[in-house]
Amino acid sequence: MGRSRSRHSRYFNHVIRINFVIGTLAILLYILNNKIMKPSLDSYFLYSHFNDVMGGLLIVAFANLASAIGGQARMSLYSIWRIIGFTFVVGLFWEYVTPLYHRGVSDPWDVIAYMSGGALYWVLARISFTRITKSTSATNAHAHVR
Repeated sequence: MGRSRSRHSRYFNHVIRINFVIGTLAILLYILNNKIMKPSLDSYFLYSHFNDVMGGLLIVAFANLASAIGGQARMSLYSIWRIIGFTFVVGLFWEYVTPLYHRGVSDPWDVIAYMSGGALYWVLARISFTRITKSTSATNAHAHVR
């Protein structure tokens, strides 16, 4: 029992760490874009869609962080289709509902940018979990050799 609980705790810690790092990366890139990249580079993408891509990345990391901390693993977004569906719905809300309450402009390309951020999350999470799985497997293989 102790052995499986330990494995679960390690996985839980990895899930939290990965989502925290991805979320922090999205926030830092958002700040970097607003403070340095936009003022120094003349790029339509940086002005119009980069922050929306970071928003998609951040919202998925935040949702997975919240589901891990709340013990709701079944609510996690790790399937590419769940992530794309989630960011599509969130994007529709942000682009078509929130502008009703404040001055904002709806842009269907922003919905695609949110979904792209979700897809980027999926790639980063897969890379991270693959590395963890490989290192954990190697550690466990050596631990059982006596």
